[in-house]
Parts: sequence; structure tokens; C-alpha cells
Amino acid sequence: MIQQPLVATAEEVAEKLYMYVLNHMKLSNAGHVTDAKTGYVLSHEPYFIAYPTVGVIAKSRMSEPPAGDIPYHPDFAIEVISSINPADVVQTKTRAYLNVGVRQVWVAHVKSRSIAVYSPDIVFTVPFDGTLFGEDMLPGFKLTMRDLYSKG
Repeated sequence: MIQQPLVATAEEVAEKLYMYVLNHMKLSNAGHVTDAKTGYVLSHEPYFIAYPTVGVIAKSRMSEPPAGDIPYHPDFAIEVISSINPADVVQTKTRAYLNVGVRQVWVAHVKSRSIAVYSPDIVFTVPFDGTLFGEDMLPGFKLTMRDLYSKG
């Protein structure tokens, strides 16, 4: 009998993504990383604030993060689909991010163990046997889906 590897939960995937991006950004010192407790104001009329699973904002746009919510959009956002962040909500947030100028959004799909990458000019999916590269958003960043979605 072949034993299937244990799959990480949505919460574990969110935590891993936050830590991977945070560690990468600490090394590059290029920006600030926020977790799901920090909101970004995407619109004032109507007022719309989004809380990405992980948000990144370049130091060139913000030298130090304020206490509380950030009054404008992130440069890059990550969302993890979960019971508290369902697919329809993530889809609405992804559209809103791109409409206000967020350069790239990663959406983690725990069930399919993949990540969809959205930018204004292209959408693609990194499957479970693939590797996600940070490209110009996180230069030098590399993450295999197997590492992200494995338990532990």
C-alpha cells in the first residue's frame, strides 16, 4: 500500500507563505511584509479595505509601516483559499487588487495544491509538481509546490 503524503492545511500554507516571503524580504531589505491582520485601503468611494494573507509593499513607497491599516494598496499580495477566505471572496479581492494597481497576486489553492499567479497581463497556474519563482516581485525567490503543500 502506497501512503499518500500528508497535505498541509490552509492555515499551515498561509503561515509557510508568510514566513518564506518574510525571510526572503529580510535578506533583500526591499520591502515590508504584512500578514492577514493588516488591511490595505483599496478604495475610498466606496470604502473598501482588503486583508491579504500576505502583503508586500516596497520600501520605496513606504519607509516604515504605520500602526494599523495601510492607506493604499500593496505592491504584491498573496491569498490562500480557506473556510474563512472562500474562493468567491478571493476572486473579488484579486480583481480589486489588480484594478487598483497591485502588480501581482498569488492565490493558493490547497485542494489542488497549486498556486494561480495573476498580473495585469497574464494568468498562469503553478501545479503541484512545479516551482514558483518570484520573478521581478521577489527576485531570487523560489518555492516548490511540494515543499509548500507538504505537512510540517
